[in-house]
Amino acid sequence: MTGNQKLVIIIICTLMVMMSIYSVGLPTAPSKPKTGLKWGIWNTSYPWPGDKECGGFVTRIAKPGTIPMRALASYPGSGNTWIRYLIEGASGIYTGSIFVAKSITDAGHLGELRNFSDGSTILQKTHHRAIYPYGYRQYNITWRREHIELFQGRAIVVVRNPFNSILSYWNFYKTGSQTASADRNSLLSKEFQDFAFVGINRWYELISDWLEYGKDVYFVFYEDLKDDPVEEIQALFGHLGIELDLNRLECIKKHLTGKFQRKNHVEENLYSFDHQALFKLVIDAASKRIEEKTGRSLPLHKYNFYK
Repeated sequence: MTGNQKLVIIIICTLMVMMSIYSVGLPTAPSKPKTGLKWGIWNTSYPWPGDKECGGFVTRIAKPGTIPMRALASYPGSGNTWIRYLIEGASGIYTGSIFVAKSITDAGHLGELRNFSDGSTILQKTHHRAIYPYGYRQYNITWRREHIELFQGRAIVVVRNPFNSILSYWNFYKTGSQTASADRNSLLSKEFQDFAFVGINRWYELISDWLEYGKDVYFVFYEDLKDDPVEEIQALFGHLGIELDLNRLECIKKHLTGKFQRKNHVEENLYSFDHQALFKLVIDAASKRIEEKTGRSLPLHKYNFYK
């Protein structure tokens, strides 16, 4: 038995155990940001400078302590930065992050510089335990539960087809860039094989942990967001109980992409047979769990490499 085959068996066994013990439903009453939002005094940015109709709109912080913490959780490569752009554009409120990335702040997302727990940002980016570096593998179930509790169990969870999100994360992992792509031959390496096996486990774990331990969790499916960004953003803010400025939504329609968009995607399926079999099993399990808890299922008909 090869090392990869052993890893597949371990992941499948872990998945079966997680599915058997997670049975608690999500509470139905969400915690909303306070109405009559007060603005804080801090740096502002202009999401659409130079646009005659949209250039006057600004993004800023709320008064610290006025917005309940709420995670923006996703596996890396799932469009977290793009949805932050859409959320900030629609609301005029910065999103925050447990990380501080210069490339993000340089793009105008200045909420990256805020203390993510100070109640001044509308959502706070996290990748849960999905970061690949070895140190994250040491974080056990206690850490994972405490991390969710840090946000009082509130989250917007962004889910993307793992065939795509793991490939996108690999590109970032190898290039350090939000827009560059790794060499095609790297996808044939043992390093990528291991990366993908770990990745699909972390992809499922993030979804499963938030379903199990979260208290107010709303799912955004990346493929639906890509097809109709404005409709999905409106649904998201409906969940948050925040009324949107229709003029800002019109500006989003004019400026949909933001500043981070990777070029030259690999279109062919270079995943191994073992990868594809395991990914399909895990995707089906995740879709079933999401549907059982929320009444919604993953848009599998939009998943490439899945069929």
